[in-house]
Amino acid sequence: MAKSKIHVMLGQGVLDGPCSITYLTANADPREGWYSAAFTSALWRSDTNALVAPWSPLSSNNWVDGAAHPDLGVSCGVDLTFARDVVALEAANTHCILKQTGAGVLRAGVPAPYTHRWDKKGADLYNHLSGDVVAARAALLAALPANTVEIGSITIALGYIEASVYGTWTNGVTNLKADLETLISNLRSDLAAITGQTASAIPVLLWRLHNGTKVSLGGAYVDEAVDAVRNALAAVQTAGTLVRVVDVDDAPLRADYVLQTPAGTVDAGELLARGYARLTDTSVPVTESGGIPLFVWDGDSNVAGTAPALFLGTFFNGDPTLTQDYDGKVWIWNHTTEELEVYDPTVNSNSGPDSPTWNDSGKWGPEAAFVAKMLELHPGGFVIYKLGVNGCSVGVNGVGNPIALKRFQNLADSTWPAFENGFNACKRAVAEVTGKVPHTRLIVVYRGPNDTEAGLAEDFADDLREHIANLRELCATDTHADDVTPVALIKPKDIPGNSWPAEGLVAVRAAVVAVAADEGNFLVDVDETAYRDDLIHDSAEGQIDIGRAVVAALPAWYDSGAAGG
Repeated sequence: MAKSKIHVMLGQGVLDGPCSITYLTANADPREGWYSAAFTSALWRSDTNALVAPWSPLSSNNWVDGAAHPDLGVSCGVDLTFARDVVALEAANTHCILKQTGAGVLRAGVPAPYTHRWDKKGADLYNHLSGDVVAARAALLAALPANTVEIGSITIALGYIEASVYGTWTNGVTNLKADLETLISNLRSDLAAITGQTASAIPVLLWRLHNGTKVSLGGAYVDEAVDAVRNALAAVQTAGTLVRVVDVDDAPLRADYVLQTPAGTVDAGELLARGYARLTDTSVPVTESGGIPLFVWDGDSNVAGTAPALFLGTFFNGDPTLTQDYDGKVWIWNHTTEELEVYDPTVNSNSGPDSPTWNDSGKWGPEAAFVAKMLELHPGGFVIYKLGVNGCSVGVNGVGNPIALKRFQNLADSTWPAFENGFNACKRAVAEVTGKVPHTRLIVVYRGPNDTEAGLAEDFADDLREHIANLRELCATDTHADDVTPVALIKPKDIPGNSWPAEGLVAVRAAVVAVAADEGNFLVDVDETAYRDDLIHDSAEGQIDIGRAVVAALPAWYDSGAAGG
């Protein structure tokens, strides 16, 4: 049955956003026109108590602390791209944005002029919100009587005001974790009572203050106030269920160090939608057929692979295991066709989202020999998810780039969204194609040379640990959610005569060895494998030896009997 989902967005001014409608039009932004489609989106207007359908930027601002918003009809907020992406994610449902923003806080006693409060039942902003949910639900039922109505998500953007009065009113930050947990509990309970949902099943997104946010206390910027709020939000996520902190550090701020630029506003909406997708699509239905192993390969061009297809069998000692028929045994996610396909190293090993920059269906990577050897451990079959991008570093390229290290980079463009979106699509496709639940059994990381430049090499160990943590979080599967997914770290080679900065390469190689000693990680040493004349890439022979080396290095604690064998 189709649903009408109400996405509640509440908090301080960052949700409104200074994204002018003229900016969208002037820049011919393709994100501007999506809402002209049929009734798949809507927005609740608190000032007129009316349902606007489809969603419109003219009604995006909804300031409810007692004063009319001066930008109503002039600019719109993060719901522009949040609604667009959620509609695309769940096209069978109708999605209604119910956004209420105001200069409200979570605790009594805040200095003037912050007198409005979200903190508890009975507070003015809280009561306004719950009343609007009742009215919006009734309007949706009247407009789409065949749909059930539920709360799709709750987005909370609070903390800036608490940080801005830090020192004067320290309780605002000191108690922020407890106050947020109380607010989440109250909201879930009260809104679930309206819609008949299970309270704990309502996803909650917490807007994390941008790491460039500045608050002025006594005429000076005080970073520790912002840090305290960011830490409190992280603690709420750790202790909560279906609660996710959304990092908006990649959405640029205006010169006031508070609100996003117009471009940052649309970026922040996308980040919120991505967080929603992560909360609502972390698993696939469990079937009677059980699980199937999923192996992830992450890296640069040496993971993509540069060896021609003809080297697999014809000229490479005719190893039949490398060119066997994998139908019904091994599948790979093809980023180009966006489909799960039977693995064929001569056809879909090197496929990726950057075509035609590096995609070459006639080339293959080190996973070819890995696949053949792993079938001996997993004869029931498995899935490969692989993304290797030329020139891709773990750290952030460029001097003074404020982008958080959450995303690995390919020049100035983040490649993390392609990796993340592809993985989530792959996971769904595995269940559809194989009838089994994908279970990530191993992540192979082959990186380092592109982090050897000054400014990256010295931070590589920290960057790599953060990257691994992000990979583990993304690739975790519910079948073994409490397990630490094993990570194989391939140490980059020190090829004589290579063009990498010498000191940087030494630092990167040492960092890989150090990180490989962390719990759940292990090292794969490939120094003796062959390389091409360009002194950068592995040769065909080298790729085969590396794939086999990963399997040979599997530690004794690797369990090949779980999740489908």
